[in-house]
Amino acid sequence: MNNVTNNEYETALRDVVNLKILNKVRKKYYRLIPQEELERCLLIALWNALRRFNPTKGRKFTSYLYISLEWECCKWITNDKKDAQDNNAQHLDSFVSYEKLEYDQFNDILSVLPKRLSKVIEQKILYNMTFKEIAKKNKYSHETARKRFLEGLGTLNDAGIMYSK
Repeated sequence: MNNVTNNEYETALRDVVNLKILNKVRKKYYRLIPQEELERCLLIALWNALRRFNPTKGRKFTSYLYISLEWECCKWITNDKKDAQDNNAQHLDSFVSYEKLEYDQFNDILSVLPKRLSKVIEQKILYNMTFKEIAKKNKYSHETARKRFLEGLGTLNDAGIMYSK
């Protein structure tokens, strides 16, 4: 890794070829990433490309820059989706209202649902398991557990049994 001076960074930022590559990636992702975040991704990718580029490997800097830009933008999109999913899962309990029920009453309510959905809701509500724990126990992904939980709540909501705030 090379240390990059401010002058080197400013020169690379003003270089016409680099600007064309930056604009190409900007056009590709402008609908997927908010403007400020996109600019941040582009600037970070340029800085990382300047730091990590090794001319002895036979690759052109512009190719390396393009790959760095793509990677940084994809990383932002992936992290943004994960953050949104984690936030939805974390705050789900604050959006769903449950009454205090006896175990038998709860099982009667869950009998409305298919077994695959009732099992997840029971594990989440009665046993206070996380989606990862539910997934591991039932041998599927935590995303599948989360989707089944939400699908079950939606079904109960549609039946007028439980409601979302």
